[in-house]
Amino acid sequence: MKTNHILIALCLLAMSGLWTACSKSVNEMGDLAPQAPASLDLDAGRWRPVLLRNGGEMALEAPAAPNSADYARELQAAKTAAG
Repeated sequence: MKTNHILIALCLLAMSGLWTACSKSVNEMGDLAPQAPASLDLDAGRWRPVLLRNGGEMALEAPAAPNSADYARELQAAKTAAG
């Protein structure tokens, strides 16, 4: 009998949690104003996709070590650009 009371209490708790969790609305767009493009690309309709057969066609250099001067300089530039 005691297990039935515990089971009922857990079910009520779960239902109340679902009720309060589902009652929140999310406005993803907010009050964003429309933005104008920085420039028009008149040739955008003639762009062609770049298709790779495999990942080996594009070589990427290894990242700099986290304790190197290049890494610190790149990180500072990213922080500055982010504002």
